[in-house]
Amino acid sequence: MKERVKTIDNGKELICETMRALEETCDRVHTKRTSMEKKKGVYCCTDEIANKRNECLRKRRELMRCQKKSRQAKKSIEKVIR
Repeated sequence: MKERVKTIDNGKELICETMRALEETCDRVHTKRTSMEKKKGVYCCTDEIANKRNECLRKRRELMRCQKKSRQAKKSIEKVIR
């Protein structure tokens, strides 16, 4: 279980670093991608970078789901033990 938590933490770090790098890359050259992203103030300089950013966001959501499942599993194990 500890190993899984460590993997999730490493994944979070990697996603955060990647997102930071993508945002820094997009700092100077901005093209609006969609009106939805425009409302959120998200601009990316190329479709490739925008796609990478979206991929990172998907991975982050996946990690959050894994964390939630881990917490739920831990709670159910604790209930069984009691």
